[in-house]
Amino acid sequence: MRRFRFPFARMLRLREHVEEQKKEALGKVVQERQEVDQAIRHVVAESVRALRQGREGGGLDLWTMQAAALYRERLERERDELLARRGRLEDEEARAREEFLKARAETQVFERLRDRCFQAYRKEWMKEDQKAVDEAAGIQYAATHVREDHDA
Repeated sequence: MRRFRFPFARMLRLREHVEEQKKEALGKVVQERQEVDQAIRHVVAESVRALRQGREGGGLDLWTMQAAALYRERLERERDELLARRGRLEDEEARAREEFLKARAETQVFERLRDRCFQAYRKEWMKEDQKAVDEAAGIQYAATHVREDHDA
């Protein structure tokens, strides 16, 4: 019995490998963006806490007030940097998602081609199988009729 061999099997495996790489890259970008979002939430919460503490503390000490102001400025800078980083990551995520979808589409083209080739192979194999069955039935029919002719 013949075995099905897909002529573009290497290309399909390559496309599947590329798709997997793009999927992993997308996952890393998404994870990094989630980490940045978490860091932004942390910085905002810390900034709110510092503002509350400054209001509630009510200290008139110049050094304490200046230190609190510097701390809030640092938190604001950090938040701004994180927001800019998140913007870049969102752009990178969109690009990575687009590349993944493109790689997935290319893989699907080869999968459909493989399926069509297999259906053609299967159709041809079924024809050959039917031909062999018909030949066997013809031989059986001829042998039966020859025997009947001898018996008469």
